[in-house]
Amino acid sequence: MNYIPNIISGLRILLIPFFALYVINEDYDLALYLFIFMGVSDCIDGILARYLNCVSLFGAYLDAIADKIMINTAFYILCITYILPYYLFVLVICRDLIIFIGILLNSKINRSKRNDSNISKQDEHFLSNYISYSLYVIFK
Repeated sequence: MNYIPNIISGLRILLIPFFALYVINEDYDLALYLFIFMGVSDCIDGILARYLNCVSLFGAYLDAIADKIMINTAFYILCITYILPYYLFVLVICRDLIIFIGILLNSKINRSKRNDSNISKQDEHFLSNYISYSLYVIFK
């Protein structure tokens, strides 16, 4: 049972190419439903990890990597298909680089373990909602 949240995070990574294909092929309804499913699975794996008491460093990193790949791929695909302007993708990439540099500096200075902030989680949810809304507008 301890591996279920990690399987959900891994599944989210495996579904990202399908999302990209749906957007490229202009199947916006399927892309929207899949993206919503991936977003809900992001919430479910965190809840399950805490509920089953199987929070691990590997799972935390796998979840964070899945989030970053999902958000960055979605912005990239939506930009190359001219649904969103390119500067939004650049802003998201710069945000992730700043976060990564901050993590590196924090680990060198404080030698503390990884700690997600609520602002980071809210930021990911905001970006996911923005992508979902963009797909909904195109689908509608």
